[in-house]
Amino acid sequence: HNEILLSKKIKEIIASQTVQDLARRYGFAGMEFSEPILGIVAKVSGNKYLVYRNIEGEPPPMCDFEKLALDLREIFFKNGIYPHDLFDRQFMVTNRDGKLFVVLKDAEAYTEIDKPINDKK
Repeated sequence: HNEILLSKKIKEIIASQTVQDLARRYGFAGMEFSEPILGIVAKVSGNKYLVYRNIEGEPPPMCDFEKLALDLREIFFKNGIYPHDLFDRQFMVTNRDGKLFVVLKDAEAYTEIDKPINDKK
């Protein structure tokens, strides 16, 4: 359920100029976040299921998605989110009006970074 709780913050980071510039450096028109639209927890098993909007995928262009993931990880760290499983497989590409966008999906394992408490002044 982390993804549902953090989706607003993740969406804001992805919409930031820093991330949009990053996507353009990798040859895309921009980056989007595919946030969950519904979360369901099975009462008996405790299994979690997330529902996402349908995105028409495109074959990805030549892109170093591993490097893109590393660069994006740094941006998340700087914004207080630990993207535990952010790897190249969390991206898909979609075509909108003839422009390719990279889409971040599956942020289930992301958590907020605990801020150290400093009471001493």
